[in-house]
Amino acid sequence: MTPNDAAGRVSRIDEILDRLRAPAPSPGRMPVEPEYLRGIRREISVTDPPPIESMARPSLVSARRTMIERMREYLSADDTQGALLVNALPGVGKTTAAVQVVEEMASSGQRVLYCGPRHNFYGDVLAMAEHPELWYEWLPRQDDTGHGGVETCQHAHWINEWLAKGFPGISFCKQICGWEYLNDACPYYAQKKKAGACVFGQHQHATSGHPLAASSSALVIDEFPLGAFCSEWHIPGRYVLPSGMDPTEALTECVAYLAAAASDGYVMEGKALLDTIGGAECVKAACDDFYVLSGDVQAPELFTAADVKRVGYNHLPSLIALLYREASASIEREDAYVHRLLIADGDLVLIQKRELSDGMPDKVVCLDATANTRLYEALLGREVEVVDAQPVSQGTVLQLYDRANGKSTFTDKTGEATPKVNQTEQVVQHIIDAEKYKQPAVISYQNMFEHSEVFAQMDHTHYYAARGTNAFQDADALFVIGTPQPPLPSIERQARAIFFDRMEPFRTTWSSPERRYQYVDEQGMGRAYPCSGFWGDEDLNAVLWSLREAEIIQAAHRARPLLHPVDIWLLTNIPLDELPPDRLLSFADIFSAPERVNPFKWDEVLTAVAEIDERQGYVTIKDIMACTSVSKDTAYAYWKMLLASGKWEKLPPSITQKRGRGRPAARMSHV
Repeated sequence: MTPNDAAGRVSRIDEILDRLRAPAPSPGRMPVEPEYLRGIRREISVTDPPPIESMARPSLVSARRTMIERMREYLSADDTQGALLVNALPGVGKTTAAVQVVEEMASSGQRVLYCGPRHNFYGDVLAMAEHPELWYEWLPRQDDTGHGGVETCQHAHWINEWLAKGFPGISFCKQICGWEYLNDACPYYAQKKKAGACVFGQHQHATSGHPLAASSSALVIDEFPLGAFCSEWHIPGRYVLPSGMDPTEALTECVAYLAAAASDGYVMEGKALLDTIGGAECVKAACDDFYVLSGDVQAPELFTAADVKRVGYNHLPSLIALLYREASASIEREDAYVHRLLIADGDLVLIQKRELSDGMPDKVVCLDATANTRLYEALLGREVEVVDAQPVSQGTVLQLYDRANGKSTFTDKTGEATPKVNQTEQVVQHIIDAEKYKQPAVISYQNMFEHSEVFAQMDHTHYYAARGTNAFQDADALFVIGTPQPPLPSIERQARAIFFDRMEPFRTTWSSPERRYQYVDEQGMGRAYPCSGFWGDEDLNAVLWSLREAEIIQAAHRARPLLHPVDIWLLTNIPLDELPPDRLLSFADIFSAPERVNPFKWDEVLTAVAEIDERQGYVTIKDIMACTSVSKDTAYAYWKMLLASGKWEKLPPSITQKRGRGRPAARMSHV
């Protein structure tokens, strides 16, 4: 590089830095989410029945025995390879079985690291323990605010910010507290001396590391640990260009342009992003030639804990790796590649997958009621052996197939409730009254309970709340309303992190082939219904399944149908192999409505004419017109349908009716 080239680059970087110091304009807007397949006609169809073997289920006792035997075999084997994935529905007792096996290992002198989804999950684990004295909950770095007065780190706020910026925790500790304090007085590290053989941590310990991992014989991960493995790291625009980078380096100029684009509010990724910072060839060459000259990039010097506030982000190693990979892919692939570097909303976004941390035991057992093998193999980076513990249910599943009941079914673009909220209330209330349920419960979207007083007054919770709970085990009926589904672009972004090694673009075609229910009617025939999905891409569809079908399955099992009789009403048309319907119903079936009649209007007609009949002893066509605001012809059609139902009969003319011009009004009454 000539002096003139170096001087020019330094000058350009100075210009960019001046722009970064100036007040930033309002951030650019993310592209509007496209609409997918609106208004498609959907109907249930008769099809061949599902294979008998696909509907066969073991008994609950058999499923429990298989589950615990396979865990013992796997954990006691000397040549264990891969991971064990226990696919057991809520109520089978997967956590109970795992706690038992972990305590058996502890009694033989082994230590096990047990990672749960949240802090209060430890109470569930301890309640199942036969020897609670063997267990210890490893507390995170926390102050005494809101943690029951238990402080493990006097600088918890600052070290957590330090970790979020990408620096190792120990580098903060040794600078601020020193080795002597860490070894003799630090409450966080003192836990190593207190911990028993069964150590309860949280999901993030599997990827961020744990002080006792190396001394553990096995790792147990309870519930789906997606958040611990997948990361979208947002670097604010002003921190994208770290201090200490050599201004004569080509990569420094590339990163400076990234910083400027982020701070100026651009939205870009892929080839557009690479072209903005110099083009794929130049970016790849710059990554090849770059090396870090200043230690300030890797480990900033701290004098007080609050100095973390002025520290930038340690994102450069991850950024260079992603830049190099994307630049190489752009050069090698003529079509496209998966982008994991984005600029959006004033940030540089790095989509990453965390690995199991170094030192973690080779033996890994995962417990998941809705386990997806494809996802776990991608997250863990190893093959998994599946223990299928899906027993026969004592509950009854009744599925209404008329609507998917997506989130937009119940709210319009302004967030206001649609008429279909009232219709859904009408359906549920009709079922409750007809079946005489005493303790019904509802699971639906979070904003459903803001729009519906009927559902808000019932026992309820929303989708994506804590999985694995048995909050409605005392309900005699559980209504699961809707088909939860994140926006399609966000599903694809999650797939980029989960399938981190994939560079082939995801096939994002959204299609609706028919999918068969696990159902056989009285004539031995099956049923199928169009079901939308990313059916052309197994990876993408696996992510969709974990966020849609799996959430419905988890919701339904909060009433514990494996353990006792309970009616599960699914108000979604998604076919679910794990929830085979005992009955498939339409709204017309619920309201006993004649063909080609709006079932909701029919229910209103029945209610109105029943009240009139109760009040005056008969109903006329004019009465139907008055109470339903329909035309004479429509009222006459309802009149004929009521008589055809066999529940109403025509009355003879009353002798008190006045006779004049025309015939006396026809009357009918409930049988």
